[in-house]
Amino acid sequence: MILTFNPDKYKELLTAYLPKLIKSEAEKSVGFVCVAATSSRPASNKLDFSNIL
Repeated sequence: MILTFNPDKYKELLTAYLPKLIKSEAEKSVGFVCVAATSSRPASNKLDFSNIL
């Protein structure tokens, strides 16, 4: 299995959710939830984290 990513979707993600320093355990937990939510579902045309943030 070859892992690939869509550069346009990655750019859209970085534009919408700029990387930041994680300062607390709570922020770390939210990050893990976001990663788990996006890695366990099929790819879509829209990035939407409003239901988990």
